[in-house]
Amino acid sequence: MFLKTFIRAKRIRPGLVCIALLTVLLWALQPANAETANADSVNARPAATEPIPAWVDDLPDITETALSDGVLQTGETKWLLQDQQFAWPDGQREVWIREVRQLGTGASVALASQQITEFNFLDEDLILNRALVIRDGVSRDVTARVKAPVPYDRREPTVMIEIPDLRPGDILDFSYLRRSLARTKGFDHRAVARLDGALPSRLRRAVVNWPAGWARNQRPLPGYVSLSQTAQPDGSFRLEYRVGPHEIPDPEPRVPGWIEQQAVLHLSAETDWSALATALAPAYPTDGALGSWQDLPQLRDAGGQALPWPDQVIAAQHLVQDSIIDTGGERSEGPARMRPAAGVIESGYGSPFEKALVLATVLRDRGLEADIALVSTTHGHGLDQLPPAASWFDHAVVRVQKDGQTLWLDPDRQVRIASARTMAPLTYGFALPITRDGRLTPLPAPPEQVWTSDVRETWRFARDGLYADVVTVTGADAAGALRMQLEAEGAEWFTEGLVTYYNNTHPGLVLQAQPEISDDPAANVIRTHERYFISAGAMQENGTLDRFVVFSENFVGELAIGERHLSGYAARRWPMLGMLPGHFRHRVEVQNLPIALIPPDEVRLENAGFTYSRKASAPDQNSLVVEWGFLANGGIIPAGDVPAMMNDAELVQDTTWISYTLRD
Repeated sequence: MFLKTFIRAKRIRPGLVCIALLTVLLWALQPANAETANADSVNARPAATEPIPAWVDDLPDITETALSDGVLQTGETKWLLQDQQFAWPDGQREVWIREVRQLGTGASVALASQQITEFNFLDEDLILNRALVIRDGVSRDVTARVKAPVPYDRREPTVMIEIPDLRPGDILDFSYLRRSLARTKGFDHRAVARLDGALPSRLRRAVVNWPAGWARNQRPLPGYVSLSQTAQPDGSFRLEYRVGPHEIPDPEPRVPGWIEQQAVLHLSAETDWSALATALAPAYPTDGALGSWQDLPQLRDAGGQALPWPDQVIAAQHLVQDSIIDTGGERSEGPARMRPAAGVIESGYGSPFEKALVLATVLRDRGLEADIALVSTTHGHGLDQLPPAASWFDHAVVRVQKDGQTLWLDPDRQVRIASARTMAPLTYGFALPITRDGRLTPLPAPPEQVWTSDVRETWRFARDGLYADVVTVTGADAAGALRMQLEAEGAEWFTEGLVTYYNNTHPGLVLQAQPEISDDPAANVIRTHERYFISAGAMQENGTLDRFVVFSENFVGELAIGERHLSGYAARRWPMLGMLPGHFRHRVEVQNLPIALIPPDEVRLENAGFTYSRKASAPDQNSLVVEWGFLANGGIIPAGDVPAMMNDAELVQDTTWISYTLRD
């Protein structure tokens, strides 16, 4: 039980258990001259200051109107304008952003003084255009005093911009330009603009100067967004999207990341995933040199013969995992920043994209059909509902095809495995193989192949106390996650966690001996065996006979059922993220009971999110057996199916815990 409860919470991204422990070390180990991993090289490039570009449609009267707008309510920030405009001069994207706000109390001043804004500092320039502060009716230009942007979070494409000397009541009118670098040309035919926010704004708009000849693939927008479209003499179009003041509904919980609960403009020139894959293919060359890896004894047996191809694939993945340190910069890397495989190998570090490139190149060099495939860790299951765009992808994997068999490999996050036969499927939803005419491809992930757990508990009453014998068999990613945790933290972590877990329900319980842990890497299965004991004295002191609990893990705990969440499930507008896929069995047998117990009723539930069963029996008057089964389907739950699933989830939560009094 402890294994599922303690480890399963860490399995959203397989492999992150160890990655999280090494994050600080990885940054420290990166070479100082590494352009893709060195923020100092970015900081050394001061942000330029330029006039507002001629193509921008500025609204110069917005601050003048605000001066006569009345008294600001205490504590609020009043948004007057949020404006984003897009153009592609000379084929390179420029995004102009202007925000006008009146500041409230100190908290809003602090937020405005250190603005965190989206900006990919590896692939863009950020140019300050204008910073005006209006105080007591007087406008001051403070552009020259704004500090150069610095990277804020190296795991995300963000920077911090500091604006000095702001006070409550000030009106801040701030604008800047994001200009794509020349090497990204062709990868930025997309406009994304948020038209809603947590706080109302007098005017939010996005102006897109869409080039002539580009297709327009746009996600639907709510009815309160207005669009005016004007054809230009050169065949381009000026598209202006506006949102005035309106009621912003509360967000619903567990909505898939690719579904926008508010108005967000997504406009792309791509209409076909295959065309996108073809365009991206030159950026991911898998036929390059391997440098010092040209000859790899790890891919041969003791006699010097090549391993069978599935074993070569696994050995090559292990080599990449062991030899190339993850830079952790998946969101700051992409096709415009890829280094050749040999350069990644020689440096000893690489982004997830580069690690996939190295693995595919190694396997191609061995004559295998290996291709890089792009995936999304946040939008993956909804890619088939999104307009094609390279920017959806924040991760890369490798597809290998031979003899009618397909293997999907993730050298960055996949846990170490010994055999391709027992490899758990990837759970990214869809992948886009980067080949000529590559197609968006679903990644099947049957729950029973993703995460498995089988727990068998035997409790036996005796004169001197209560004995417990617990055998747990974990498989697929559950075994991988446990294996990594044991390697990282040792058996002490495992032992301490088990004792704490069972003492929550059976006070006074102690281990009789250290747990037995047997690992079968070839089968990707770990078997653990624990033996516990509660003395008769501890039973008397802790009231074991007054409250003896028979229980399994809370299979639906991932849904965070609780009073504060239920309002989000009664009636929904949006689909809901299902639980992570997995198959769980749990059996509890109690022997030598002091009194006969009535088995609980049988329960069977099936809905769009999971299948659940509980059955029980009394083999004799001194025994009780309770068995649970749970299959989480994963995937997405349609909005109309959510209430029924959540009602069932509450019943699951209520039926995984049975308390008995064992006195006559």
